[in-house]
Amino acid sequence: MRVDNELLYKFFAKETSLEEANSIAAWTKENKANEEQFQKAFRLFLVSQMALKGNTVEQVTDKQSKRRHSKKIILTFATVMATAAAIAVGVFIGGHLQDDSTLKDSVLTTEAKLGKMLTQTLSDGTVVEMNSGARIEYPAVFLEKERRVKLEGEAVFDVTHNEDRPFVVETFAYDVRVLGTKFDVVANQKDNEFSATLIEGSIEVIDKAQVVKARLAPNHVVKMDENGNLYSADFSEAKDNMAWRDGLISVAGVGFLDIMKRLEKGFGVSIMIDMAHIPDEVLPYGKIRINDGVVSAFDVLKHHYDFEYEYDVQKNLYIIR
Repeated sequence: MRVDNELLYKFFAKETSLEEANSIAAWTKENKANEEQFQKAFRLFLVSQMALKGNTVEQVTDKQSKRRHSKKIILTFATVMATAAAIAVGVFIGGHLQDDSTLKDSVLTTEAKLGKMLTQTLSDGTVVEMNSGARIEYPAVFLEKERRVKLEGEAVFDVTHNEDRPFVVETFAYDVRVLGTKFDVVANQKDNEFSATLIEGSIEVIDKAQVVKARLAPNHVVKMDENGNLYSADFSEAKDNMAWRDGLISVAGVGFLDIMKRLEKGFGVSIMIDMAHIPDEVLPYGKIRINDGVVSAFDVLKHHYDFEYEYDVQKNLYIIR
């Protein structure tokens, strides 16, 4: 099992399985480098908890100590946690962090695997719901004047309000700046696709020169055209496209090729179109449940489109004919 900072953070938050906890304990004991990585990750975790909940380090470590008595956590978990807590407390003197540069340089990355959705809580309490294939980069702890993250793909942000530290989502095309609100951002550089949909609150869409290009009110959306300009788009369609949050793929209002792209992303599969004539019908409505699987999706779509499909095991590829 691969041990990285994301898994370690889950471990510190008591969100790992027994198998994962055992693997982390064994990995920590393998060599000095792993032990140091564990220690550093735990220091950052403690600081993030302090920033999130306004606790002192003593309160945080006390809570971690109490958690170790959970029936689900094995002895190795408690042993490693106790060691890490003792080390972490040592980096605090008079309420100040000695290794501040470590925090400033610590950037974490979270990526939702294809076919999977993922929810990530940042150190300020902001909740990020990531669609399949989305990737975000963010600091372990927000220490700058702006709470800035980078996004590739699609994610819904529920931002914790902080007037003194605006939250900025940086993308390849435009940035989205807020104080505290809930919104969706699509940023696919490969397809030159950008959109911002405001669910509640208010946001500004700014260009790379920090010039405000759009201010959105709730239930509004802007998209980028092929020339890089923003235009207002249909909110109901954008809301439909966020059905992935409920485990659904919307097939309404788009053509056959776009539907297949959505199936690729939603199910994490590869699809090749080998058809002499692409169906031109656009479905006015319809959602596909991701849990039912891609084969079920094909069977549903065959009621509307004339096509056959086969699976190439060697290439791990679905072929549409």
